[in-house]
Amino acid sequence: PKRGDAPEDLTGTVLPGRFRIDRFVARGTFGTVYRARQLAIERDIAIKVLHADIDPGSADGKLFVDEIRAVGKIRHPNVVGIHQADITHDGRLFFAMELLDGQDLQTVGTPERMAKDRAVELVRQLPSGLGAAHDAGLVHADIKPANAILVPPLSSDDATASTTRERAVLVDFGLARLRPAADRPAESAGGTPAYMAPEQMMEGRVDARSDLFSAALVFVHLYVGWRRPNAFTLAPPFELIPDDDLRGVLEIALATDPAKRYASARELSAALTGIATPTAPPPAPVRPFRHLEPLTEDDRGRLHGRQAD
Repeated sequence: PKRGDAPEDLTGTVLPGRFRIDRFVARGTFGTVYRARQLAIERDIAIKVLHADIDPGSADGKLFVDEIRAVGKIRHPNVVGIHQADITHDGRLFFAMELLDGQDLQTVGTPERMAKDRAVELVRQLPSGLGAAHDAGLVHADIKPANAILVPPLSSDDATASTTRERAVLVDFGLARLRPAADRPAESAGGTPAYMAPEQMMEGRVDARSDLFSAALVFVHLYVGWRRPNAFTLAPPFELIPDDDLRGVLEIALATDPAKRYASARELSAALTGIATPTAPPPAPVRPFRHLEPLTEDDRGRLHGRQAD
């Protein structure tokens, strides 16, 4: 088959495990993503292949291996699922993952600002997924709108299915580091300056609270359109947030000192869950037979077995 124009395009190749590469999708720092078909069970998936110019034994290659092993341990609706990892015929590492047919938050949130309720619900799902990642010893280290894909919710018979119209799924753990023992901050492999926590931007170090800071910045971008203009502006002007409750949550999540932030992803998710528009009161109960006329004297007589004279 004719190869595409993208570098290292593997379109038409069948990889070990009977994964047929169907189409080039995107090229990232560490690997190239393709749409593929898992022939054994006739399932559409995504494949990420390590670039040929990256030595699997190098620091970047080992980081890629860490990504696969760490994300592969996670089973959560807000984290991309990893199905299998293997080696290509020419010696490059690849992994098969959940295919996400949707738009990322960067596309959805641009150019119009997002309504509060929708922004809260979507961003609330990010710490939900991050909590599972942190439990697996993984720090994402590159939370940004482009790394959250919106897809339909899981089927209603799934115990973890979302009750919302949309599911936000975290992708691209390529910059993440496994969290060291004793919860010491991990060295950061990079990230996106517009959404980095201060300690990541200034010291190159991250922990779970750094991910939460970035998630809060994603919310601010979606809700009011603010994006960090330079490296010296660490947090947004909080007066931009019109909702008092939301402002209070964001002031904690975006504290410059990590010790003053929410201690866990679950705490941030719970705080955002409490921010909701009050629901409308239920409709008044409908009384039975509301359209019937009142009983007449003759009706009462027949009801009690009396015959009219």
